[in-house]
Amino acid sequence: MFRRLWAELKLNRGSYLMTLFIMVSTVSVLLFFLFVYYNLYLFSQKTARSLALTVYVSPEIKTEERKLIADRLRGLPGVKQVRLVAQDEVLEELKKIFRESPEVLEELDLSRLPVFFEVVFENPLRDLGLAREKLPEIEKLPGVLRVRYAESWLGRFYNLAQLVKRLTFLSSLLLLSSLAFLMGIIIHFSLEKQREEIEILSLLGATPGYISRPKVVAGFLVGSGAALLALGLFAGLKTYLDQLLLGLWPFLDFRWVDLPEKYLISGVGGVGLFSALVSWLSVRRYFS
Repeated sequence: MFRRLWAELKLNRGSYLMTLFIMVSTVSVLLFFLFVYYNLYLFSQKTARSLALTVYVSPEIKTEERKLIADRLRGLPGVKQVRLVAQDEVLEELKKIFRESPEVLEELDLSRLPVFFEVVFENPLRDLGLAREKLPEIEKLPGVLRVRYAESWLGRFYNLAQLVKRLTFLSSLLLLSSLAFLMGIIIHFSLEKQREEIEILSLLGATPGYISRPKVVAGFLVGSGAALLALGLFAGLKTYLDQLLLGLWPFLDFRWVDLPEKYLISGVGGVGLFSALVSWLSVRRYFS
């Protein structure tokens, strides 16, 4: 088997090198889209968890009204925590913000500082649509002044992540379909090149499975090798992106997150199996 595999790779080295180049390019593009989507998704989840639904209430609110508002907020879908932020806490935060310009606080009427409920969701992107339907009812409760939620910002970011996800899915289908088509043509030409040898083997009783076995194994090796090379190229690209974004946004500590290793390992094996499957189908189609 190893001798036949080596003979197959040596005889059709040009075809397999072309297949390798095409697969490296295709897998690299797919990796880039997956990497961008994965980081956008993680960043949106991380940022969304730091944002909360803010319900401003009157400083003179009664205890029973405060309890009613808190109970209604806890009843919203996906609520993780409901916390009342008092005036003294707001003042402490303002002191931290204006610690280098304390004169700003002297011009403020501290007696009119807002009191508000801070509501944190388990998954704000998921629970945004569900909670939004009940917000007008909460805004009409006694003692509630205004309800604020960063839905426009979160909505845009969520839509961007979903757009990248759809582009990744569509590009995967298109690239994999094109790759399968090109691989099929290359394998067909390699079989035509070995037509006389195949006819002799067939006359001697060789089955299509026996003839296709070296090509299937070669396809798996080429596919797995292409995936590994694509990972190497992508690692270099990620290093460049890390250096490019280092210190670009002083107010935002954004770091690229690597794709999980289990997915990368599965991806290498999956590309190898995909290549082997295309090789097997192409050989079967040729004999049919």
